Amino acid sequence: MNLLPLTSILLFCVILNYAIRKSNIRDRDDSLHSSGKNRHKTSTPPKPISEIHFISFPEDLLTEITTENPKIIDNLTTLRRLSKTQVINLDGMTNDEIRDTYGEQNFETLSMADQRYMTLCRVLKTLADECFRNGLSFEAEKFLQFAVDTNTDFLPIWQSLGEYYLNTGRSDSLKALYDKAFSLPEERFEKIRDLIENLYDLCGLFQ
Repeated sequence: MNLLPLTSILLFCVILNYAIRKSNIRDRDDSLHSSGKNRHKTSTPPKPISEIHFISFPEDLLTEITTENPKIIDNLTTLRRLSKTQVINLDGMTNDEIRDTYGEQNFETLSMADQRYMTLCRVLKTLADECFRNGLSFEAEKFLQFAVDTNTDFLPIWQSLGEYYLNTGRSDSLKALYDKAFSLPEERFEKIRDLIENLYDLCGLFQ
């Protein structure tokens, strides 16, 4: 039985749910902003957008991959396009916090950059999945590790990388991923910490 179509559908559903969850949080926050409820304005002057560190894309992430797989080719092209734009992970901030911190005049720019980040996570996960299927484990790991380095809270990315380390017996790499997960104290990383902790416990089989 070919499970590839089912796996693709499940992955699409997970990604769609992730995007909808983020959108709902932002929409609810916008509703509060418009109605004036629970709106707290800070007296601190907004920070200039020049102080923001947008995501930098290392050159080795964008290098050509020898393959005829159309999904890899298409998503690598999208990744290169994203690298030429402003991309930022603002998962930990509400719309009001963005406005208060960086000013209303910068809100649209930052909101668009954050939307590109959701696209980035989808592209990196797709690239990793296709690379694994085509025996390109080094490239797959590179895409997943980059996503983790941006502090993504997209669980499937952490799971793919953790399971890869577990299945290949790379306990040191899994330990580093474990430490990374527990260095992120926000509540939204709780499921990720639980996942990596379980994988880390299983890794004792290789010790």
